Amino acid sequence: MGLTKAKAYLVDKPPTLTQCGKICQGIAHPVWLCLLWPFILLWNAIRVYLLPCIGIYVMRGARCALGPIFCCLCRACGCYYYEDKEFTGQRALGEKRIDVDWVRADELDIVAKDDEVKHIALFHGIEPEDLCQGALGDCWLVAGLACLAEYPGAIRKVFRECEYNDVGKYHVRLWDGRVGKWVTVTVDDRIPVKAGTKETVFMHPNGCELWAILLEKAFAKFVGSYGALDGGLAVWAWHAMTGDNVYDFKKRPNGSWIRRDLVFLNKKKGLEARCDVGYLPNDDEIDEEDFFGVLLKYSSKGAVLGAARMVSGAEREEKNSEGLVAGHQYSILDVRRVGTSMVRTGGRKMIKLRNPWGTFEWKGAWSDGSREWDDHPKIKKELEYEDSDDGSFWMEYKDFADRFNSVDVCDRTTTTDLVLDVREADGCLGPTKACVGGCGFFWCMCGGCSTIFCGNKTSSETETKAGCCTTK
Repeated sequence: MGLTKAKAYLVDKPPTLTQCGKICQGIAHPVWLCLLWPFILLWNAIRVYLLPCIGIYVMRGARCALGPIFCCLCRACGCYYYEDKEFTGQRALGEKRIDVDWVRADELDIVAKDDEVKHIALFHGIEPEDLCQGALGDCWLVAGLACLAEYPGAIRKVFRECEYNDVGKYHVRLWDGRVGKWVTVTVDDRIPVKAGTKETVFMHPNGCELWAILLEKAFAKFVGSYGALDGGLAVWAWHAMTGDNVYDFKKRPNGSWIRRDLVFLNKKKGLEARCDVGYLPNDDEIDEEDFFGVLLKYSSKGAVLGAARMVSGAEREEKNSEGLVAGHQYSILDVRRVGTSMVRTGGRKMIKLRNPWGTFEWKGAWSDGSREWDDHPKIKKELEYEDSDDGSFWMEYKDFADRFNSVDVCDRTTTTDLVLDVREADGCLGPTKACVGGCGFFWCMCGGCSTIFCGNKTSSETETKAGCCTTK
């Protein structure tokens, strides 16, 4: 949309860190980092793995020791489970006039994956396939979450809790770009289901984990209601979860791509104004040939990417014979240059996308089951291709550029990606295994050094195209 700076204001950025905070995060002046790097690594290993592990066992021990007493008393007076009375019923549904029941997470009709422990958890691993859109026009949010799920640490950081809470109370931290501050959204685990059933109405979880449906509920409360999520921008969802720089590239009729920055349209409205956003054109313009290199560079540095084919309102959410949906948001899961020698100046330019519906895929060249995979077994092996109806598919860049005209980017900060994975499926030993495994990755595999000192820092500048040796 055409906007001027008089009608909109640019996205606010998170507050500047203190010098001590910058040192601890490994983003201070190089002199400080050279002098204090052993202490920075030690502190981050303790902060990320040891302290959370101890905290989990302390809380579990307290529940085991005092739980039976308080459990009986609280259950008797009906206050054991947390219930968010501010966000329930028609108020939570907003404009959605549907007949629903509200049930607790442990009562939902959820089917475990084949390789998954069959008990409810907050996280059973995090991957894009965990999400499936329901009866709500929030493909933009589902696609945004699916993109960010490629980086599990980024999803875990959004939650204050790191494992299933039998009281049903969860805290989600989101960035309010209108006012430039973090907001903690508290939700219960009561989820709307089809009346008379235990099947979720909106987000459908793929497995026995709750993070996807709870995060959708937190976003709904953040903007006022589930109905307020009907239509939006994935870049805003990324900005809310990370606080990092986000922007969009729009394809022009001449084939070049022009950058547009996210802006908020109104500071004074209610909760729905938190997602009342648009775009302000930027001066950066990239020709079609170089744009693949830009996408490759963003993908290699851990940025979050999405794509859409924007069309007139009459054609929105319309399927076509090629297996694509017009006016629909897709996740870009991977960008690769394959089938060449060590100097990657040629080869095939490939992009992997995912439909947030979890089905209905591209039917053209390099689609699932197409002859191209049999004709090029080396590329098939290099891309680790598997034929499965999960909504994800590969396209060659020339086909992508012919059919998609909008690409979203979140230039994500990756220096804080280290987060403890509690490994809920392993029961009592889960936190210990997670701590030992995390410390092993941190120290023995240089995960701490590479993440803290070599990770990406978000930038408002447009990336230049990747070099000749970059493949991913």
